[in-house]
Amino acid sequence: MRIMVRTLRGDRVALDVDGATTTVAQVKGMVMARERIAVAMQRLFFAGRCLDDDHRTLADYGVRHDSVVFLSLRLATDAYQTEMHNVRLMQPETATAKQEMHQQQQQQLHVHVAADDEEKAIKRKPVSRRALRKILSRLQVDAWTSQHDAKFLDLLLRHTGGGGGARNVGELTGEDWSSIRAELNAATGSGFPVEELQRRLGEFRREFEAASRIKNHPRFSYDPRRRVVVAKQADWKNYILENPEAAAYEGRSPRHLGRLRAIFSGDGGGGGGGGAKCRETKARSCLRKLLRNFRLRFKL
Repeated sequence: MRIMVRTLRGDRVALDVDGATTTVAQVKGMVMARERIAVAMQRLFFAGRCLDDDHRTLADYGVRHDSVVFLSLRLATDAYQTEMHNVRLMQPETATAKQEMHQQQQQQLHVHVAADDEEKAIKRKPVSRRALRKILSRLQVDAWTSQHDAKFLDLLLRHTGGGGGARNVGELTGEDWSSIRAELNAATGSGFPVEELQRRLGEFRREFEAASRIKNHPRFSYDPRRRVVVAKQADWKNYILENPEAAAYEGRSPRHLGRLRAIFSGDGGGGGGGGAKCRETKARSCLRKLLRNFRLRFKL
């Protein structure tokens, strides 16, 4: 049968053996012929078990065809080092023998260094809970939740005058946005930048415009008690084909619709006001921004 030996380099070497008669010592001899590692320095493992008896066969350890045996190094003892030293004194060293001996010494040194590193890793002081919390806080990613929605809309209502015609969201200055960001992050324990708040405001605007178009559609009716749009199934399917974003509001009304209406009522962005009043409001807003940028006093 054929077995595979996992070498120190990570390669697999195929060996043709007889499981019933081949002993562990014979396998080590084959490995020495292939890998140039002395038999006394070899340790073989299979299925988490060390093949430590050289006189037993592979079948005694459960090794079968296509089994993978792992090769490891045995730490050299003083007796082994003395024996190897005597052998080197008795035999003349060739260039190949010197190279093999140097390779074995390097492998042995690598094993000792790995053992020392493992001991240092075990003795290392564990990370404290305080340091662990600090690391996790740096890795924390803020997630926008319904709590952020409610707080953000309340802040927008307060800074725009509650939709009473004082200001619309398009007139918010950089200082206003900085103030909204600071209050929102302080109340929710988040760290969102102004750009994220403005992006969320754009989503609110698109949601309000889509809800307004659905509510004001001539073929639909609105149930104020249930706060949902009532429509025939055929009309609703045709409307969804033309407006795919409306599928999200089937059988329900957008959240915070009342506050969205109060925020965007004077912004000319959607809803049922329509016509010249919205265009006039938008034009006045643009002119007001232009004059404010030039620090000019004005009265419209």
